Amino acid sequence: MRYYLSKYLPLGYSLIKKSLSMSVSSSKKYLSVKYVSIALCVFFCVAVPVIGGLTVATSGWEPVLRQWPPEAYDNAEVKILPINVNYGFDTQDLRLLVSRADYVFVGRVKQIRSTEYHLREELIGPHLGVYHLPRTHYAVTVMENIKGDLLEKVEITQLGGLSFNGKSLSFAPPGDSILREEQIYIFSAFRLENGALAISGENSHILMGKGTTRENLKHSEKVAEIRSYCENPTE
Repeated sequence: MRYYLSKYLPLGYSLIKKSLSMSVSSSKKYLSVKYVSIALCVFFCVAVPVIGGLTVATSGWEPVLRQWPPEAYDNAEVKILPINVNYGFDTQDLRLLVSRADYVFVGRVKQIRSTEYHLREELIGPHLGVYHLPRTHYAVTVMENIKGDLLEKVEITQLGGLSFNGKSLSFAPPGDSILREEQIYIFSAFRLENGALAISGENSHILMGKGTTRENLKHSEKVAEIRSYCENPTE
């Protein structure tokens, strides 16, 4: 809604201002009235109905779930979501991240279940725009709990994913990426108010090497490093 206000209200204002600044001579009074009329038409016939309609649309717009085929993720262009994300701490600090996370575990992504789209308004450059915010849902098998105690099968939600038109992969923080099926990661996840497990940012899912199994995890140097961070958290 604010996008249309920023687009149409200045137009009406500029036309009214232009008309008032013109000479009061009889030959230009007609133009002044003309500009005022145009400005009023723009505001009442275009801006007001659009703003009203958009308000109803955004307030009553339900999230949409879409399931994409695996190949849809291969050729999509990677973009950064135009949203402001404030984590309250430096997510590049791995020790700090795992100390703040509710759960840290090793898991295998079994399936990209769906992408959920929410209608959002956000500042994009100097203007406010409307776009679809993607959240990607994954089915994950827990191979080893490092912090917290999760069941073997969980669902993880990632901020970002394939765009609504399927042409780009969009994420909030730079460096984040889509999770791949059958790949094994070390996850640092947060429990949301609704009980869902959420990840966001490149350090929230660290890809493990090929050949990783449940049996050889105890020999993994990366797992040992993350475990030590959990046992000796940052103050």
